[in-house]
Amino acid sequence: MDLLCLGILTPLPQAVDVPGTGKWHHFVAFAALTYPLIVASRRYWILIIIIGFSFGALIKIIQPYVNMVSNFYDFTADAFGVLIRFSLGLVVHNLKLKAAVLDDS
Repeated sequence: MDLLCLGILTPLPQAVDVPGTGKWHHFVAFAALTYPLIVASRRYWILIIIIGFSFGALIKIIQPYVNMVSNFYDFTADAFGVLIRFSLGLVVHNLKLKAAVLDDS
């Protein structure tokens, strides 16, 4: 999470707007943040999603103060990153549970 903050909130000498690829970067960053947490523990799934969404929204609020362009579509990419990787993490978690049950049989 520290590297994500560093990359997203590092002050720049002038405002930067990266068309197109910025959304992909947001998606990948939030997907990478979410996936290991989801696979690690089932206990905090809802909290992980809430924190992922909140973190994305907070970044959008802070970015204009560090000369970075912020818009709703960045937050949408963050949210999709969280949700898609949550879904994949859920599938992996369920596969691990099934494999454990089969090993016990």
